[in-house]
Amino acid sequence: MLEHLPREAIVAEIGTREGHFARAICDVAKPREIHLIDRNWSKFEREKFLDEIKAKKVFLHNVDSSQGIRKFADGYFDWIYIDAVQDYADVKRDTLASVPKVKEGGYLIFNDYIRFTRRGTEFGVIRAANELLIGGGWEMKYLGLQKGGYHDVALQKIKWQ
Repeated sequence: MLEHLPREAIVAEIGTREGHFARAICDVAKPREIHLIDRNWSKFEREKFLDEIKAKKVFLHNVDSSQGIRKFADGYFDWIYIDAVQDYADVKRDTLASVPKVKEGGYLIFNDYIRFTRRGTEFGVIRAANELLIGGGWEMKYLGLQKGGYHDVALQKIKWQ
C-alpha cells in the first residue's frame, strides 16, 4: 500500500512502538516530514532514524495519541497511519482527532483492520473505520492484505468540487 500513497508528503504515525513501519514509510514513501506519536518509547529503535531526526524529517512526540495529533493545524497532513491501541474507544478517539488534520484528498490508514486477534480479543478498528465511511466524506481507496490477516485499510478524504 505504501507504494500507492503520496510521496514526499507530510505524514503522522499514531503508535509506532519499535518503529518498524515508520522505517518502511521513510524508505518507501520518503516523506518530507513524519511525526511519530507515542507515549512509550522504551522499545523504539531510535538508532535507525538518527539521520532523519538530525535532518528534521522525523519528529518524535511523547504524548497521548489523540492529544498529540490535535496539536497540529487542520489540514496539515497528507496522510495519517493509525496504529495505537486497537479497542473501539481508543480507535474512535484517534479517528475523531485525526479527521480534521487530514487535507482534502488525503488519507487515514487504519492498521489491524480485523475483527479478532489470535487470542480472541475483539478489535474496534473495523467498526471505527466503517463508521467513518458510513458518515460520508470518505471513501475506501486501498486494502493492504497482511500475513495473518492483520490488514491495513486506507480511506481517502473526498475532495469537494
